[in-house]
Amino acid sequence: MSLLQNLALSIQDNVRQLESEVGEDQNQFFAHKPVVSKFDDLSYTHSQVAVELIDKLRADIKALEAAITPAKYKLTNLGLSSIKASALDVAIELDITDRIEAMGGSVTIDELATKLQVNANKLGHVLRILAAEGVFVETTPNNFSNTRHSLELTSAGNGKDMISFFARECSQSTLGLYKSLTSPEARNSFGPETAPFTFAFPDSRSFLEWLTRDNNAKSAKKVMMGVVPYLNQITRPALIHDYPWSALGSARVIDLGCGPGDAAVDIMRQYPDLRWTFQDLPSVVENTEKDLKSRLPPDVLSRMRFEAQDYFQPNKSKGDVFFLRGVIRDYGDEETLAILAQAKEAMRDVPGARMLINEIVCGAPALISNTKPMDPSSHNIPSNQSSMIETANLMASSAQSIFGGCERSLYEIQKLLDQTGLEIKAFYQLRSFTAMIECTVKNSA
Repeated sequence: MSLLQNLALSIQDNVRQLESEVGEDQNQFFAHKPVVSKFDDLSYTHSQVAVELIDKLRADIKALEAAITPAKYKLTNLGLSSIKASALDVAIELDITDRIEAMGGSVTIDELATKLQVNANKLGHVLRILAAEGVFVETTPNNFSNTRHSLELTSAGNGKDMISFFARECSQSTLGLYKSLTSPEARNSFGPETAPFTFAFPDSRSFLEWLTRDNNAKSAKKVMMGVVPYLNQITRPALIHDYPWSALGSARVIDLGCGPGDAAVDIMRQYPDLRWTFQDLPSVVENTEKDLKSRLPPDVLSRMRFEAQDYFQPNKSKGDVFFLRGVIRDYGDEETLAILAQAKEAMRDVPGARMLINEIVCGAPALISNTKPMDPSSHNIPSNQSSMIETANLMASSAQSIFGGCERSLYEIQKLLDQTGLEIKAFYQLRSFTAMIECTVKNSA
């Protein structure tokens, strides 16, 4: 059979399995209906089987699209893809989703252009670029309605701010990617002062410095009110449910670089036997302690400790689990090795202690074998990487473009662990774009 036939059969089989897995409510798959689907409910976590089937379908559909698209068109579309982000930014800035809803749910281009006080021809280009991606739908010539995807851009949710940040600030920062890769002072650096952002915005020392300027208050609002809470909503259910926290019983978790501690609080609420030590730099952990003590009940607070701790320095705390969530991604290899080494030394003092690393684990959408070129892509998706790998890779690159840092593959993480005297005991592919790596100290280390 041909590659196209194999892909078509694989897609058909995976669709059948997915429909069986998610049950009778097939309306959730209607992308062109302006109804929120269970697939879009961030508090709802699909089964692991469903997530794997979604990954397989996306891999095969991507492969099919690549196979039937002439190379010149493929590269032309890819080269022009930034226009999609710009169109999305326009839709957000003009509140097109809310406008369509306020005008009865279906409008002509002329009606919408008049309401928005913009040119109808230019607006039509924006709407059709987005409709090709399932964001808005042209129901009859020149008549547009919302879809379940465009409903994410309503003013009622915080998704609007996050997507606006990706479509504008993040897209602009990627213009510095080439210089960040090739300039002598930046190519081997992962610090915020050599991130692509600083080359795209040469008057800035770093993104955070730029964000604090008075004229960038709107961007700061997007980050605080949109990006942070929205990403937490996407990743939090999987973090809570896809690692066997219950098996830890009453273990003491040492949370290195805890930040505001919101993830830990959600985990502790779900697993009431866990005990937690929040560690960060003095000013950070002081604010975290003050905030949590002001709003949590005594039964939760009784299981908490707060300690000032630099994770580059020796750690004297005794813990059963050393938890690093989004920590090593901020650093190059030399600094990461120093962090892992200090944690390992602290783990030696507690028999059976383990380390949990919660990060994006980058990887390949599929590995295409030279010996089996007719195999569907879905047959060759690596398991030792994040789910939703396209989103994971994009999120990793976007973070690196803005902040610097170093998201890694499991192979890269494994090399660092080997050098430190740690070994991987288990890998958990969470139902989001992060994963959990469980490590212990090597017997010989």
